[in-house]
Amino acid sequence: MSKFIEKFTTHYLSLITLELCKYLKLSFTLATGGIFFSLTQILMPLVGLYKNKQLNFAIYIVRTLSRIFLLGFSPLILFYHLPTFCGNAYLANKSTITKVAIPLLCMIMFVTHPIGNQAFMYSMYWLIPIAIALYKPESIFLQALGSTFTVHSVGSVIWLYTKQIDPAIWHVLLPVVIIERLVFASLTTIAFYSVKSIENLSIPKNQVPEIAEMVK
Repeated sequence: MSKFIEKFTTHYLSLITLELCKYLKLSFTLATGGIFFSLTQILMPLVGLYKNKQLNFAIYIVRTLSRIFLLGFSPLILFYHLPTFCGNAYLANKSTITKVAIPLLCMIMFVTHPIGNQAFMYSMYWLIPIAIALYKPESIFLQALGSTFTVHSVGSVIWLYTKQIDPAIWHVLLPVVIIERLVFASLTTIAFYSVKSIENLSIPKNQVPEIAEMVK
């Protein structure tokens, strides 16, 4: 019973922390009407890196319900936190098929859209998470890179199908995307090893899971 309480407390304290981090804005998102990326986008992949599928699902449900409570229900709200959920699922899931399927489906949906077809080169970025999934690296940075491009693929498709964005804008974004995603993956990697360092300092060594075990 004590282990259940400890696990429950840890999960939901983590959820609250991640929610608070969304108020720490990091960068402006071009062509999205004033939306900013926040610290949440940097820390959220840690849920996937720790292979915590339950927490990932709980975060998606709670964040979606809180948004419905604040703004009222609309079908689009169900998609609002879907990119992050898929990015974490990419890390938490061991299935190569699942890892490949998400960005591949996004590529198909993008190039078959009338506007997306005119900017099909944009979707070529999503070959990166597919290649990483097939390669199966132990590198935290490469795993984080695959995750952040999966988030990018899902988010881009949602924007494509819900907003009227000129094809020229997608072309303008091409050089921005690679820099943005490399920064995100780098910061997520730093956050992961920072958390591990804190754990190693605060928890007896024989109680700390090996990193190798966590990223298999």
